[in-house]
Amino acid sequence: MREKLDQKAAPQSRKKADGKSAPQSRGKPSPGKADGSKPNAKAVRLGFAVLIGVVAIVVGGIALLDDGSDSDGRPAESAASEETVALSESELLERADSLSGPAFWIGPRVGTTSYELRTAEEGTYIRYLTGGAEAGDSRQDFLTVATYPTPEAAQRLQNAVTESEGGQKLTEHDGYVVLGSDTGAYVVFDDYPEVQIEIFSPQSGEAAQLATSGSLKPLG
Repeated sequence: MREKLDQKAAPQSRKKADGKSAPQSRGKPSPGKADGSKPNAKAVRLGFAVLIGVVAIVVGGIALLDDGSDSDGRPAESAASEETVALSESELLERADSLSGPAFWIGPRVGTTSYELRTAEEGTYIRYLTGGAEAGDSRQDFLTVATYPTPEAAQRLQNAVTESEGGQKLTEHDGYVVLGSDTGAYVVFDDYPEVQIEIFSPQSGEAAQLATSGSLKPLG
């Protein structure tokens, strides 16, 4: 999922939340400005479509667009820069120090048979696979936590809210802000101002609950 979230239509699974008209498919556009002007498509992304091969999913009515996408709306991907593997909990934790930047997860989860780690140029994705599912499974049945390097991440979330027409609200908590919807949530921590975290869950309301429960933490 090379992707982020923007503001207009429905967020496409391979993207981040941005303040610009919607980060086009989860590619990586140039960063937006801090002066409040619409940030580039690279702001808020919903990264899961890229990860699971889905063209788009609706998240809170905020459209996700991004630069660097191919003709069908999905970001062009560089096979050389990506890796997808299914790991045990201990193997996943061992990978933490080898990643190019911070990666977040919600800790071990009952029922998880393996943890799918996907590393790509735009970010890192951790899927909680169940039922013996293998890495690369195309179903949207799995809890997923994506971590994207994002300049001025909190401002981009605010821009997405301001410019959207879906009535989304950015909520402030002790040390972090959250933009949530039925199946997705975006989080920016004060201690990681240039990192945007996206949580996706097929269970209605779970992503937002996890975003504010204190479960979200750096891998390792």
